[in-house]
Amino acid sequence: MRVTFVCTGNTCRSPMLMFMFSRYAAEKAIDVEVDSAGVKGGGSPLNPYAAETLAERGIQGEEAERFRSKVFDAALAAKSDLVITMTEEQKDLLNAQFPDVRAECVSLLSGEEIDDPYGKGEEAYRKVADLFEGLLEKIAERVCAHAGASVK
Repeated sequence: MRVTFVCTGNTCRSPMLMFMFSRYAAEKAIDVEVDSAGVKGGGSPLNPYAAETLAERGIQGEEAERFRSKVFDAALAAKSDLVITMTEEQKDLLNAQFPDVRAECVSLLSGEEIDDPYGKGEEAYRKVADLFEGLLEKIAERVCAHAGASVK
């Protein structure tokens, strides 16, 4: 099972959720590969505020330092069993561009889209990470249901 989180530029929200969910899935022994991408951009490092916010939560190291953003493309679409976007607009864009992709907006689980913290300072990133923390179990349940498994 492979889940891909998607936001706009793949430097803030989707990589933050990728790293947070990867750790959560490992702790819960959920057999899932986790990736992230954007609907545009590519080649940029993790946003410094995103990296700092993750480090505050104990997520840091080489993988975060080596991270480079990428654009969601046909190759990633072919490898992704489930795609979770931050906004309805991103979901609609991916579903239109890649008809075989199963894209869902995180609002299905949270009741709201996840605002882009880019350019808004440290507190905006912490707020997004707090929202993600509250969604990890729901995302795990969604991933496991999609894979025909259950959260342990």
